[in-house]
This record gives sequence, structure tokens and C-alpha cells, in this order.
Amino acid sequence: MKNKKLIGIILAVLFLLLLYYTSPLINNNFDGALGYMMKSVQRILFFAVELIIFVKLFKKDSMRSIVNMNCFKDAVPACSAMFIYVVFEVITYVVIGAKSWLNTTMPIVVSCLIFMQLATGLWEELTFRAFVCEGYYQGANATFKRRLLYAGISMVIFGIAHAVECDSLEHLSISLQTYF
Repeated sequence: MKNKKLIGIILAVLFLLLLYYTSPLINNNFDGALGYMMKSVQRILFFAVELIIFVKLFKKDSMRSIVNMNCFKDAVPACSAMFIYVVFEVITYVVIGAKSWLNTTMPIVVSCLIFMQLATGLWEELTFRAFVCEGYYQGANATFKRRLLYAGISMVIFGIAHAVECDSLEHLSISLQTYF
């Protein structure tokens, strides 16, 4: 493939569509905590396959060069909001008993908030950041304008992916506020 500037964007959209169309296989056959765990497994499998494709396509040294823990301490403050969210949800579940948590078990809370969220985050970062933004590095003129272009493309694809999942105007509004 000669022109790798666009192939990452095309693959990100294809991977998104593949996830979107295979998700009903899980949603229709699994429920509760097992359903969340199966969704986690699905996203981890997608992540693994995409990682292999990414390393081969863009001729990276190894998978370890893409997924590493070298800057883990620097990343903790960036992801602390997720941990605060998890603590908030657990407190809401245990102490307050919010309506959204009625008839919910702790395995569902753990499988949804921790496993599925982390698996989804891994998959989304590789799909929407690595594949889309890798095109920026494939060109000779890596300018600020070009970096903004690829970041914008990534943002639009990522935003559309979440907007499609919204079943109401309220959910769409929350989704757009969160992602843009």
C-alpha cells in the first residue's frame, strides 16, 4: 500500500463498523455481568487484532513499542478522572442507592465500570488515535496545520461513533458535551 496517509482513517472506520455490526451477537445472547464481560472480551480481541495489523502495516518495531508502561506515572493524573468517576459510582451504588442502580449487583458494577470501560478505552485509543493519527507521521511535511487536521478527523470519527449510540436527544447532548 503506497499511500498510508489515508489507510489508517479507512481502517479505523472499518474497525468501528465491524464492532458496531458484531455487537448485537453479544447484546442478544448475553445479559448482566456476563454480557459486560463478553463485551470486554470482544474489545480486547479487536484490540489485539488491530494491534497486530497496526504494527505490520506501519512497520513498527514491535507491539511492545506501541503498548508500553514507560510513562505510566505521567499518565496517572490524566486518567484520575476515570477513577474519581468509578469511586463516585460505587459510592452512589453503596450509600445512596440511586435509581439507576436499583436491582444492580456488585458483579455488574465491577464488570461494567472496570473491565468493560478499560477494554473499551484500549480499543478506542488504538482505533481512533493510533490508526487515524498515524497518517500525520507518514507525510514529509509534518506541520501544525496537518496535525490539527488529523486530530480533527480523529475527533469527528470518535464523536460520530458515540453519537450513533445515543437513543435520545438528551443522550446525544451529553455525548457531544463530553467528547467535543
